[in-house]
Amino acid sequence: MPGASPAAQPLGPVQPATGPGGADWPHAGFVQKEFGSYEERTLLFEPVGPRPASAPVVIFLHGWVTADPAFHAGWIEHLCRRGWVVIYPLYQGTGEHSSRYTINAIRSVKEAFRRLYAETDLQPDRERVAVIGHEVGAVMAANLAAAARYFKLPVPKVVMVLHPSRHANAGAGLNTGLELYDLSGIAPGTLLMTVVGDEDPDSYELAREMFYIADNLPTRDKAFVTFLSDLRGKPPLVADRHAVLSPKEPRYEREIERRRFEYLQTFRARRLSRWTRCRGLDAMDWYGTFRLFDGLCDVAFRGGPRAPVLEDTDAGRFMGVWSDGVPVKGLLTTHRP
Repeated sequence: MPGASPAAQPLGPVQPATGPGGADWPHAGFVQKEFGSYEERTLLFEPVGPRPASAPVVIFLHGWVTADPAFHAGWIEHLCRRGWVVIYPLYQGTGEHSSRYTINAIRSVKEAFRRLYAETDLQPDRERVAVIGHEVGAVMAANLAAAARYFKLPVPKVVMVLHPSRHANAGAGLNTGLELYDLSGIAPGTLLMTVVGDEDPDSYELAREMFYIADNLPTRDKAFVTFLSDLRGKPPLVADRHAVLSPKEPRYEREIERRRFEYLQTFRARRLSRWTRCRGLDAMDWYGTFRLFDGLCDVAFRGGPRAPVLEDTDAGRFMGVWSDGVPVKGLLTTHRP
């Protein structure tokens, strides 16, 4: 509502208490470990309070310039407190060419599993493995899933690719040497979700290509999801590639951060939204990425309901409600993008 006082704007939804994306965590926190160096440096996040004897594993592949796990701190914490071990490869190293990113990450993941198997009090559950990838990491996530058997890795049963990109600046071209593998290698029985946003048109064609070339997966096991922006209140919900970020600490302190609603109403440049929305978590996380991933894993590992995650239903579209009672613009899910 342009021209209205910022104080008059409705507030966004809060995190649900229970269910997928909710705050009913069985674990109190997590511990962080680190091994390797340069392009094979890798972080491990393991749940504690209590520390489980066995845990599912999610491989989290960051985007172009978000190697610092602080950019994804909210989601990493949510995953660990739900009982996941998170493997977070820092595959870019120092000046590594993008053509080597996938193999760097695969080496790191293999070493991470070796170290997890060597632990005496927590063992990885190789039957419950998932992979999440953002931007360039989305391409790598699909590659890893397609080649898991070849590289003798546990085969992921859930693959979530978010705003896939083969170049940090889409306007500069796509020939970066980052190979997209034959995704027909993704094993039948895998659930694949491809996510784009209405403020990130650059990801659409690659996301659509990836969706279709994973042709060993039946249509019912794939979903193409589009997030919609909603600037009705505070914080403004902008469905660009940076909506995936979930920092818990501000990376930059600016006046613009405290007045981000007015700023985004005036200046809609996508390239600036990373910093204007780089504090805290919002509905894009709790009802978007967190909920969808949790729901996919419920389907894959516990036989949970498919419709709220993989189908275009009211429950699947739901993104929470503004404080004035108006629903947030919902997700669009299709099997024919």
